[in-house]
Amino acid sequence: MTLGGGQETPRHPMGVVAQRTGLTPHALRAWERRYGAVTPARSEGGQRIYSDADVRRLRLLKRLTEAGRPIGMVARLGTGELTRLAREDSGAEGLWVPGAVGGGADRHLAACMRAAERMDGSALREELLRSVVQLEVGLVVRGVLTPLLKQVGDMWAEGRLRPAQEHVVSAAVRQVLDWLLVRFETEPGAPVLVVTTPSGELHEFGAMLAAVEAADVGWRVVYLGPSLPPEEVVLAVERTRARVVGLSVVAGPGSEAGRDGGTLSPVERQLTDLAELLPGEVVVVVGGSGSAGLRLPERVLVEDLDSFRNTLVGAGTSRYVG
Repeated sequence: MTLGGGQETPRHPMGVVAQRTGLTPHALRAWERRYGAVTPARSEGGQRIYSDADVRRLRLLKRLTEAGRPIGMVARLGTGELTRLAREDSGAEGLWVPGAVGGGADRHLAACMRAAERMDGSALREELLRSVVQLEVGLVVRGVLTPLLKQVGDMWAEGRLRPAQEHVVSAAVRQVLDWLLVRFETEPGAPVLVVTTPSGELHEFGAMLAAVEAADVGWRVVYLGPSLPPEEVVLAVERTRARVVGLSVVAGPGSEAGRDGGTLSPVERQLTDLAELLPGEVVVVVGGSGSAGLRLPERVLVEDLDSFRNTLVGAGTSRYVG
């Protein structure tokens, strides 16, 4: 990269580029590392610094991938060729318009459901991985993985999907989420998030989805797996200096007596103990289908994935992502 003046001068940190292009920090790093889409300069502190030309190129690449072109096919094309393709696509009849059909997520979701009904685990994994390449991670989580798990769960509960089919989906989703979690690169000084579920809560997909969302916006995620008591969560926070604890609850309060008799349910007791044991500056966020109606201490927040992502961004992520 030329370090002189003009459009080649590196002057934009990753946070600015993410805002100007609509790409997440994870997507920017992935496109650079896997596909060589751009080669940003580095500051003395090791943070990525982009030029105006980089920003223009990234905008073109995002536009082309939204139109259905795989990033691997266009990442190494020259900027002039990218511009020509973008103009060609904009004039094509019947062009898929991002947002009109769920930003492309619904196509991947439909293909995943067909693979699930056929019990074709390989096809399901391939489609999920294809969605990761073609879509932003947040859209994969909220537009593909989350509705896939919900639809499969609903169909299983209604008897329209066999247990074996549900297991095929669970295995494929777990493999893709595991893969996503190890693919993120964390910048030096990134804030730390600890993610798990309360003791006795074995459903961990919600926690894994939250972990991916956090990693996508620049947090270093310490994923502890499911079912941990409060004292073990506190130990993890102390050892990692975590700023936020994320907990997924699917089973819910678990005690009708607690609802009527005034005593806390087992889940509520664990969350209360956790809030008492953790340092005051550590934020506790609870989500999942079982979180509704929980009686919680004031310092414990209840959020869905969208608001959870915003909470992490608002907690200062942009100061750490570079």
